[in-house]
Amino acid sequence: MHHSFKICFVFVLLIFTLYSCKEEEPIEPILQKCNGSEILCDKKYDEVAYLTTHNAYNYSDEPGAYSLPNQTHSINQQLEDGVKAFMLDIYHPDEWLEEPAESIWLYHSLSLAGSKLFSEELAVFKEYLAANENEVITFILETYVPFNLLKQSFEEAGLTPYLYPLHNENEEWPTLATMIENNQRLVVLTESADSNADDWYIDMWQVAVETHFSNNAQSDFNCDYNRGNAENSLFVLNHFITNPVLGIGEIDSARFINQYNYLLNRIELCESETGKLPNYIAVDFYESGNSLDVVDFLNK
Repeated sequence: MHHSFKICFVFVLLIFTLYSCKEEEPIEPILQKCNGSEILCDKKYDEVAYLTTHNAYNYSDEPGAYSLPNQTHSINQQLEDGVKAFMLDIYHPDEWLEEPAESIWLYHSLSLAGSKLFSEELAVFKEYLAANENEVITFILETYVPFNLLKQSFEEAGLTPYLYPLHNENEEWPTLATMIENNQRLVVLTESADSNADDWYIDMWQVAVETHFSNNAQSDFNCDYNRGNAENSLFVLNHFITNPVLGIGEIDSARFINQYNYLLNRIELCESETGKLPNYIAVDFYESGNSLDVVDFLNK
């Protein structure tokens, strides 16, 4: 009896020893992704390309939406598809909107062609940032409302904790990983500077330069600078064609100019001429063509 017990004990001890001495399987490290890619984590904000939707709010695929659109899909869908920067026009109500004078709306010049409360789209962005902790997004605002009311909208939407306060003039843009670690994942650029604004309300033309946006045909495209200083590190490539009569986006043109080779060739031409990587690739009808693929290629 005792003998059998000893044999069993020795056997169990031997198995345990062999198991303990077995080399542990290496644990695969969990790689952080920034804007969907491990490569981008170590890149500074101004070293990254962002697919940008021109008049992002001006979309057609929801009931009662805009009748003269620049985009097909909602902002929620744009975010899900990989758009990272959004051009937004912000107004008080015009004469066709019977709404409180201090309310804030998104529309394109006139509300007759469609409008939406700014707060409704801010709620979409808040939900996305809360659910996607490794994403950095950008607003490019054409603003016609005072800063104090705009600030109130951001506070009410719960977006204040995500705002990126502009670094000092002698400092560089942080890496995406740093912005994510600090949870400062929303960059707000405005075309309407306000010297009394908070440091997150960034004067666009102090940090960026753009190509011309008034292109009515492919022949109008060039790489010449329009607004902003050539020394600024951020570069907006306006890559959309606007109908000269109605002032609206042209989906047929977008299908062609957003094709992979056409878009990439223009980007490479402008990069060659200016020495700058276009950071914001601003397009109409982003799903027509291959704009997402081109931006992914630039970020590799």
